[in-house]
Amino acid sequence: MAASATQEADCKASEDARLFFDAAKPPSFRIGDVRAAIPAHCWRKSPLRSLSYVARDLLIVAALLAAAASSIDLAWAWAWPLYWAAQGTMFWALFVLGHDCGHGSFSDSAMLNNVVGHLLHSFILVPYHGWRISHRTHHQNHGHIERDESWHPITEKLYRQLETRTKKLRFTLPFTLLAFPVYLWYRSPGKTGSHFLPSSDLFSPKEKSDVIVSTTCWCIMISLLVALSCVFGPVPVLMLYGVPYLVFVMWLDLVTYLHHHGHNDLPWYRGEITEKLYRKLETRTKKLRFTLPFPLLAFPVYLWYRSPGKTGSHFLPSSDLFSPKEKSDVIVSTTCWCIMISLLVALSCVFGPVPVLMLYGVPYLVFVMWLDLVTYLHHHGHNDLPWYRGEEWSYLRGGLTTVDRDYGWINNIHHDIGTHVIHHLFPQIPHYHLVEATKAARPVLGRYYREPEKSGPLPLHLFGVLLRSLRVDHFVSDVGDVVYYQTDHSLNGTDWAEDAKHK
Repeated sequence: MAASATQEADCKASEDARLFFDAAKPPSFRIGDVRAAIPAHCWRKSPLRSLSYVARDLLIVAALLAAAASSIDLAWAWAWPLYWAAQGTMFWALFVLGHDCGHGSFSDSAMLNNVVGHLLHSFILVPYHGWRISHRTHHQNHGHIERDESWHPITEKLYRQLETRTKKLRFTLPFTLLAFPVYLWYRSPGKTGSHFLPSSDLFSPKEKSDVIVSTTCWCIMISLLVALSCVFGPVPVLMLYGVPYLVFVMWLDLVTYLHHHGHNDLPWYRGEITEKLYRKLETRTKKLRFTLPFPLLAFPVYLWYRSPGKTGSHFLPSSDLFSPKEKSDVIVSTTCWCIMISLLVALSCVFGPVPVLMLYGVPYLVFVMWLDLVTYLHHHGHNDLPWYRGEEWSYLRGGLTTVDRDYGWINNIHHDIGTHVIHHLFPQIPHYHLVEATKAARPVLGRYYREPEKSGPLPLHLFGVLLRSLRVDHFVSDVGDVVYYQTDHSLNGTDWAEDAKHK
């Protein structure tokens, strides 16, 4: 009888151990073990194959633009939402290819990567070098509370300082999905600088020239949009470009968020928005941060101001984002951005602002939403995702806090960006090898790999994941080297017990 009871207890303990898994526990494998499991050909880059994806996407963008421009008559108003959704999604696809250029996974030629990256990113108003460098910082510090660059938690102290309105906006759709432009200008909460400024602390001294180039390209694109608005009027530019741009932003924010949030067992290693930083945020800021659609429109703000608690800008070579040798790169990218802005202004002058808004402005917003959605969901939206600080953080453990997502038939359109874990560990792998590399690495990763929920033709299930994450993932503790998201119950009027069911 005693032996039987002992056996039963051992079986129960074994079953409990099988069911319970501590994702914050250091893995038994090394990153070299994961690397060794990936076939050698997955590391090889084909410039021709990469360029074929660029040609494919640009042809689709041109075809959509031509079809919409020939039907600018408001009699076709019913078709505009279809154009905006499709074109904004294609803007997001172009961003992913430019993203590969920034990682060097597009080709082994730095010149080809930079030329293609500038052309693609300037078209969608992203300063290529400024963003490339800040994104490199994100990869090198993924899962670290203080050093990670984007979509990291704010501490409770900073969270408490936010206005109620800001908190609401931060965690309410669609604002979450429009965060990318804000991030470009201001970075993340608690950080200073801008993706446009070579002086930003984002960049090293040698990177400042790169930032100048990218900001110049951005200015050229802005100028082009202004010119088109002058020629054809602002409405056509808004309809043909502006709305698709917003769709792109939403895609970007959705994907990047969900790949880093929204999973029950994702730890963070000292670096998310800590409790101290969270408490500092205005209530309005807290509302904005967690209320849709604001999180999906954050990317442009991030480019200008970075994340909360950080300083600098993606446009300024002086930003602390960049090293001294990168400042010239930032200048080039900011120049390209200015050229694109000038082009949009010129087009608005020629054709009027409405056509530019309809053909470019709205698709741009769709792109922003895609970007914010994707980047958010790959780092949020899964129960118990740990974040790390200090000695608990390592490159491998930080990379294992990312989450893969399935986007249905859109996986092919946005170049398998949903295979985010292997991409974070090995950003040199071309996107067309990521699915195979992930399959090969899964036996080594074991339970540290979180199987993504299978999607239908459209990834509608991810909006439920996003909404739940915005409701419960608000800040992390100011202390501790392994921390998890906590909930501000005063923000959404739910009690602790109800929120705890979802954690």
